[in-house]
Amino acid sequence: MTVRRKRTWLAAMALAGAAWFGGRTLFDGSSEALPVGDLDAAPVGRSLLLARARLASDLGPIDAFVAEQRRLTEREPGVAEHWRVLGEALLERCLLRDHGQGMAVGETVHSEALPEANARDIEAGLAAVDRAIELGDPSGDVHRIRAALVSVSAVGWLDVVQKRATVQASLAKARELEPGNPRLLMALACERLFTPRLFGGDPAAAREAFLAVAGALEHDERPYLYAAMASHLLGETAAALAHLERAQARNPHSDYVREVLRRIRAGEDDPFGRDL
Repeated sequence: MTVRRKRTWLAAMALAGAAWFGGRTLFDGSSEALPVGDLDAAPVGRSLLLARARLASDLGPIDAFVAEQRRLTEREPGVAEHWRVLGEALLERCLLRDHGQGMAVGETVHSEALPEANARDIEAGLAAVDRAIELGDPSGDVHRIRAALVSVSAVGWLDVVQKRATVQASLAKARELEPGNPRLLMALACERLFTPRLFGGDPAAAREAFLAVAGALEHDERPYLYAAMASHLLGETAAALAHLERAQARNPHSDYVREVLRRIRAGEDDPFGRDL
């Protein structure tokens, strides 16, 4: 049975995300300030092409990207970057399949079992990023992607608890290697947003971080989407609307952003939490 989700990205990625964004990340309860300072460069190369394909909010372009990326790993199996980007693409495909599900603090994406397609992509994605690490991928992003894939594999909070150490180890490695990676910083902010306040969640700090990385992630509406949710949790409806409008400007194809914007304008309850 499917329940409300964080959305990505990813946690995200994620990511919970570790995710990116990615899928929902699994927070360690730390009150340490989010390390938003000098940011590294935005995604480039195949990762940038993937970010643009994701903006279609349709599985077709992502399916085509995954197929092409798999061909690259077959033609050049010794290139670590090919495997890392394949893992990232499989993560984004999982997140896109769940595109219409609501987001809520303290809730997992799936409560009993993963959809078969997601389970296959997570397994293949983890194999891909592990191969990239074996080949010496020097980026922190490969560990951020791994954390997101493990996060989105969680089914229920017992599974979350069991996988938390693995996710935190990957995030720590990512932070060690690339502390200014904007997608990592978004993942850490997602921890603060989707963790209950009793356990260290902090929507105000999360919003600050989302807005700090939004400029570096110009092909991703999720920093503004998450900033809107943080504003909603803080009772700041005008700010939530403003951030949602920025998210919609970046990705006019997102049905989720469009519907949440409509719900808030209509004064509906739980605008982020209900499925489409």
